[in-house]
Amino acid sequence: MRGILALAACLLLLTPAASAQFALPGKGQASKPEAAASPAEQRTQTEAELAEAQRQQDALQTAAGPQAMPGDERARLLDRLVGSYGGRLHLLDELAESDRPGPEQLRQQSLTAEFAATPPYSAVRVEAVRDEYDLARERLHSLEAQQRALETQKAGQLAAQKRLAEAARLAQDRVAGARTDEDKAAARQAAELAALRLKTAEAELVTLVAGIDVLQRRAASQRANTEDLQQLIQRILPERQLTAEDLDKQLQVLRGHLAKIAAESDRAISETARLTTERERLARDPAKPGSGAADPRRIEVLDARIQTNRITLMTQGWLRGLIEL
Repeated sequence: MRGILALAACLLLLTPAASAQFALPGKGQASKPEAAASPAEQRTQTEAELAEAQRQQDALQTAAGPQAMPGDERARLLDRLVGSYGGRLHLLDELAESDRPGPEQLRQQSLTAEFAATPPYSAVRVEAVRDEYDLARERLHSLEAQQRALETQKAGQLAAQKRLAEAARLAQDRVAGARTDEDKAAARQAAELAALRLKTAEAELVTLVAGIDVLQRRAASQRANTEDLQQLIQRILPERQLTAEDLDKQLQVLRGHLAKIAAESDRAISETARLTTERERLARDPAKPGSGAADPRRIEVLDARIQTNRITLMTQGWLRGLIEL
């Protein structure tokens, strides 16, 4: 999920219904629903919006005096817009490749093809299918949890967008009611900043709606894959058989694990002996203030490392005994 908002930021133009639902407020006139833009049109529009946001960024960096917005808030808002447009372009590229099967689908297709032959089936390979099913189910649960989180965030973002829309309207009213040139300039600056806040909130709200839509599609695909794997397991599980070849392969794997455990145990034993010798030498030396060799803190570090190695050796011994059963 590292990253759902980063992914969803790319989707701002990909959900026409959401864009219509959260369009910037007009002047009291209902807008007619527009036809969904083609991928090429979406890219062209997004590139234009990105270029305009970057142009405003460049202008702000060189602006001075009354042209600069207070507190750098305008710069932060423009940063968010640029990031959203850039992410959207990246996602458009990804969606162009969305019809191609991903690694998970390719693995599942391979497993399905593997068990198309007449049974019995290798017990080891059947276990591989069960492992893949467990992973698929975990991925589905993760997608559903991410979707619920975005639904919760959407409610708060919608309320914020409504408040900012009202603030932008009031800011425009203050521009109309300003009397002096100084008041008008200050009111226009405040209105521009309020409009930019609203535009940013609008983009983030549509992003959340589109992100939820993407998660729904992913979850639906993942749910179908999970169900297919479950049906495959139900079909092949009664037909599994542990052959001599499977047993030999598993023994080779276990021997490899034992070799790694033995090597790690030898390393821990050697290090423990060296640390113990150093600790005993330091314990015999009188502790002198400022003496690095006899520093009690060094003895504490050695004790901690020795204890860690002892625990490691105990764990490795338990694993070795478990494997050798």
